[in-house]
Amino acid sequence: MRWRFFFFFSLFFRYSVRWNPFLSFLFPSFPTLFSKSQHGSYKSKFDHLVCFMGGTLALDGIPGHLKLAEEIAYTCWQMYERNPSGLAPEIATLTEGRPGVHNKASHYLLRPETVEAFFVLYRVTGDKKYQDWGWEVFQALEKHCKTEGGYSGVTDVGKVPVNLNNKVESFFFAETMKYLYLLFSPRSYISLDEFVFNTEAHPTRIFRD
Repeated sequence: MRWRFFFFFSLFFRYSVRWNPFLSFLFPSFPTLFSKSQHGSYKSKFDHLVCFMGGTLALDGIPGHLKLAEEIAYTCWQMYERNPSGLAPEIATLTEGRPGVHNKASHYLLRPETVEAFFVLYRVTGDKKYQDWGWEVFQALEKHCKTEGGYSGVTDVGKVPVNLNNKVESFFFAETMKYLYLLFSPRSYISLDEFVFNTEAHPTRIFRD
């Protein structure tokens, strides 16, 4: 069963939220995000790295987690959609009295976590909005990050035209592009009922008893 591969992580997630002083969910209103807590004070800081949780929670089979996964994925989508470049910042904040997602660390490193969540949620729900969101991300990549010799990150997603940082991380091809490709592949291709992806997007076949 697919859920077995995510049981340990889901167990950690549930109890870290309850007991770990450094991790907690912040639910005052939309958007939903992972937030750090210091001395009981919640910080409305959201890292792009955390967007993978939208996919992980969609797979764990725990009641209520699919809705939470979709909310997190929507917040991650807003990190892209609300910037003029259509790209997401490394870190965003949500401040009371200032609606929306605001850039804290504005650079973009071609990260895969958001499109990973879109891929998983599309496979789980069949909702084509995740393909639509993924296509918007891909178009922004092609428009702002593609160069004559490959792709590059940008220094500030809030400014157009963008300034390139002339760096491409290895995970861009290993993960970001792979998940975008899979997002538009038939749902039976590398089925999530038959394969599990590790943290570097390598599929491993599920061995059954």
